[in-house]
Amino acid sequence: MRARAVSVLRSAVVALLALPIGSGCAFWLKQPVPPAFQHFELRSEVATKDGHELKGDTHADTTFKGALIGGGSLAVTGAGIGMGAGLLCGPIAVIVCVPAFMIIGGVAGGVSGLVVGGVGGLPWKTTDEVNAVLLRLQNERDFAKELGAAVATAIPREHQAEPGQAQATLTARLDEVDLRQHMSERISIRMWSSMTQEWNEGGETKKNTCKYTYTTPVADVEDWLLEDGKMFGDAFTQGIDTFARWMARDQEAFEMRTPLPATSDTPATCFQL
Repeated sequence: MRARAVSVLRSAVVALLALPIGSGCAFWLKQPVPPAFQHFELRSEVATKDGHELKGDTHADTTFKGALIGGGSLAVTGAGIGMGAGLLCGPIAVIVCVPAFMIIGGVAGGVSGLVVGGVGGLPWKTTDEVNAVLLRLQNERDFAKELGAAVATAIPREHQAEPGQAQATLTARLDEVDLRQHMSERISIRMWSSMTQEWNEGGETKKNTCKYTYTTPVADVEDWLLEDGKMFGDAFTQGIDTFARWMARDQEAFEMRTPLPATSDTPATCFQL
């Protein structure tokens, strides 16, 4: 679990806001707009690190580790801010101001980091239990296969074709998963996914990629660990199903050349005029 102080602080703020399930967004860049193809080949994949674990940060931190990393991170940040403040002293006084402000900033940042980094940590035993559940899920489940099946179910069967008959390739990808620690031993999971449309136009291969973010509600770690970590497994399933639904909606918008607005549980479509 990444325990950089800035990340922990941001997580604490989000915990107070209590993000609802299904919060997410699709966004678009200046990319080639795919034609309104009717038949495409479906593919799915998952980004991993070291060829095994999901890409991202799926490890929980203890209170002690979080405090140490948070303290070190904000100490460096504070020293940098202090150096910038010291440079404002003027050409002569800067020799004295820079070291003084760096020391003050480093100490202040370190103390703040110890506090901020520690509040989002978990007890040793709880940390081990969370990490064990997440590792087991990654070993037992085939998330690429699950995502592919979910997208195949969400998109009308008549639009799916074999490779030799497809006008384009649609690749659904689980890009990253982060375990997010909040104050008072509360956690959530954030997932990122993408859908890439690839086609040939005038002898040239072109691509368009839509990106999505899904965040679970923040809940007590004890609730996440009930029934052998059932809530963790349900979170992955819900995230994958949600991504598939959003991708199918985006694909429909591209096909119909009609942008669809955001709803209470769905982002605006990737296709926009």
